[in-house]
Amino acid sequence: KGQDPLQRVLPLELKTGRETNSIEHRSQVILYTLLTREQHPDPELGLLLYLKTGSMKAVPAGHVDRRELLLLRNRLASQLKHSLTKEGEKTVPSQLPPVINDPRGCKYCSQLGNCALYNRTFETPDSEGGMSDLLSQQTAHLETSHLQYFSHWYLLVMLEHRETQHKSHLSHLWCTPAQDREKSGDCVHGLQLDRCAAGVDGDFTCTFKKKHLTPSSQPMTSLRLCVDDYILVSVEALNMVAMCTGFLIELGDERLTVRVDRDLSKFPSYTVFTLDKKDGYVSTATSP
Repeated sequence: KGQDPLQRVLPLELKTGRETNSIEHRSQVILYTLLTREQHPDPELGLLLYLKTGSMKAVPAGHVDRRELLLLRNRLASQLKHSLTKEGEKTVPSQLPPVINDPRGCKYCSQLGNCALYNRTFETPDSEGGMSDLLSQQTAHLETSHLQYFSHWYLLVMLEHRETQHKSHLSHLWCTPAQDREKSGDCVHGLQLDRCAAGVDGDFTCTFKKKHLTPSSQPMTSLRLCVDDYILVSVEALNMVAMCTGFLIELGDERLTVRVDRDLSKFPSYTVFTLDKKDGYVSTATSP
């Protein structure tokens, strides 16, 4: 009383299904608080709204919960990164963590079929009791030829995915400074917004120019950029990586124009933008 109320930006997750307040739903909100913290003061909690019932629940985001989620994320990322291994001259899928022994929870999991298929194809079944029966029921109709087909198909998909990752430059957005990325020809750094015009379909046509031109500055046409390239727009000073996307529609020596899905004129005039070309590689492992 007598003090200004505390104001915070809180993440709000909308759920259209039945109200469960499950750990999966709450964990999702906690992860959103980590994202919110990158641009705003730590919200310390998030909101979970079930639209069918109108029930809104506050989800505290404590240090321990965040820590456990990050550890789980790192474990999963490590497994995905080392998804293939060498056995002599052969490349084979790596072993995943053991199957969770929770028949009641796994029974309603959307990934039960995939999990059971992978377990029977690549792993030595070590589940007991109800979990073993549940996994067996999911793949009882499959014959050896089906498993051999899946094994070969899965290996091809993972090999394709690994090659795609090697060719992709997306990891450089977080790991390599823009000045160094620009040397590869797939990035333009130090851009200032020259003008931004709203389109009829909710898009925006933005023209950029180099903020500081020097005698040694190379023309933009010398970069590995072409009209119709898919472009990622970032403001690295604000830690806003790939904040919007669009297509390059015009390229000149000193200016370039992109059509994006965000109004960039709302940024201060002194904002320095970075544009990166996004690779067009699509892997079967990640395509819908």
